Amino acid sequence: MDNNVPTQVEYCLYARKSTEDDERKAMSIDSQIREMTDLAIGDNLIIKEIRTFAQSFSNNPNEKFLLMILCSQAMLENDNSGINVKRGMRAQCCMGWRPRVAPVGYLSQKNITNPQLIN
Repeated sequence: MDNNVPTQVEYCLYARKSTEDDERKAMSIDSQIREMTDLAIGDNLIIKEIRTFAQSFSNNPNEKFLLMILCSQAMLENDNSGINVKRGMRAQCCMGWRPRVAPVGYLSQKNITNPQLIN
């Protein structure tokens, strides 16, 4: 018996969307599942099951552990997004850009290395 044979890992997809509009949430969840499934096929991954936010989890240790991981991952992604946005805004400020729309009476220019006067 060969112990060096790699075992195929099975994955669980989890799709969620935090929005108030149920119709938009359903469309978003379907598109997430479709995109994740396409990525899994492209990477030759085995999808064992697909979970959505609407599904409930039972009170057994495995289900509670899976729910904890999924919630932690969502919180981590949210926190990282906030950090990345703040870093990007600081970088724009250092480059002399305004990290928002131009004030009333001003025109946003994409090419700030060669500014032009507007009459």
